[in-house]
Amino acid sequence: MSDRIYQGMTPEERLADRRERLIDAGFALYGTLGFTSTTIEKLCMIARISNRAFYECFATREELLEVIYHRCVEQSVQVASQAAAQAPRTLEGVLEAGIEAYIRFITDDPRRAQIMYVERAKASTAYLAETVQMNAAAFFQVAGADLDLPDTVDPGMAARGLNGAMESILLEWVTAEDPFPIEQVIASVKHVFLRTLTP
Repeated sequence: MSDRIYQGMTPEERLADRRERLIDAGFALYGTLGFTSTTIEKLCMIARISNRAFYECFATREELLEVIYHRCVEQSVQVASQAAAQAPRTLEGVLEAGIEAYIRFITDDPRRAQIMYVERAKASTAYLAETVQMNAAAFFQVAGADLDLPDTVDPGMAARGLNGAMESILLEWVTAEDPFPIEQVIASVKHVFLRTLTP
């Protein structure tokens, strides 16, 4: 077994280390240069691995983007869920806390916003076709299943519609030459959600 240890790591640990370095490199490059301009060579140079090692971790650049995107979503939902859990257990209280935490987390690092709302659309839809359902499900993870919605509101349809509205607002922010203040973005998203979900 000892002959399989190199630089203090097993082969499995080295593979995991390369994978994380590629994820870090992808986050940096996809979030600045963009998906289209980021080559495997650039990713490997930043990650300090060989091109061959890239294919031991990911089949394509799209697969790497998928992993980074999903990690961004999971992190943002976790932040929003924590904020919502500490808010008053009313629809307004939970949504306002969750929305503000979610948007601030995404926009605090422009690379995160770029990846989630611009670059993911440039990747193969075969890899990212489930992201609409994922984001819609995230809404209810933040809001909490114990909240009462109006009888006239279909939860799935509301989630998809509200997710689309928030995506449109955040996409406008991240692509604008002179973006709106974050406070205005947060207030706008809160207004859309609350007007939709409250009688």
